[in-house]
Amino acid sequence: MSEYMNRYARPFFLKGEGETAVLLIHGFTGSPAHMLPIGQYLNSLGLTVNGICLTGHGKTPADMKKATCEDWLKDAFMAYDELAKSFAKVAVMGLSMGGCLSLCIAESRKPAAVVTFSAPMYAKTKAAYLAPVLKFFVPNIRPNPAKRGSGALMPEYDIGYPEYPTSAVAELSRVMKAARGGLGSIEAPVLSFQSDSDMAIDPRSADIIQNGVSSKEKRLVRLSGVPHVITISTELPKIQKETAEFLKKNDII
Repeated sequence: MSEYMNRYARPFFLKGEGETAVLLIHGFTGSPAHMLPIGQYLNSLGLTVNGICLTGHGKTPADMKKATCEDWLKDAFMAYDELAKSFAKVAVMGLSMGGCLSLCIAESRKPAAVVTFSAPMYAKTKAAYLAPVLKFFVPNIRPNPAKRGSGALMPEYDIGYPEYPTSAVAELSRVMKAARGGLGSIEAPVLSFQSDSDMAIDPRSADIIQNGVSSKEKRLVRLSGVPHVITISTELPKIQKETAEFLKKNDII
């Protein structure tokens, strides 16, 4: 593991001024680095921000072999419940799988708001559904770097695994299923971002979220020309602006 990974892949906690906090959850094979720019921005608005690192992430790909859907749900719920003990309002935001975990929290808790960044309701490739069997023949998956669109990403924050165990993909599918299954019980305000150039998730995902939740306040923002990890993309200024406006509209800041 490189020094760069050591420094940027760690969880972070940024103390704010008021009684509102935000839980930030990174995505599958990613790290807290993917959430740091939006976290720093939210903190500049006075919010306390907690960016967690999910089990099996932020170290080496081998650490994901034993990580399960239950581990990731536990990580997310524990972090949310801890914040809820100290803050009157807690919003939860997540990238990719972290967005699914954020939705799972909202299904049984009462967050002040939910913001999803590239949250998948279904995967785009069949390999995700074949993973329970495929893992016996192909133990690891190494995605084509060209499909990541790294040229549109901020390199200093682009910290994640270049490959991952096939068995972990099956656990990701379980997280997506859990998030989809409870959308109707979500009443918190929900803001969803999705890029038209995302090659990792089903392009219907954001629409499924927005149409599935019972929230009175909900909004879908479509981005263009940026890859899956939109939180460190060239669309970050737009994401920051739209997120701040949504939080203000719902009396969170």
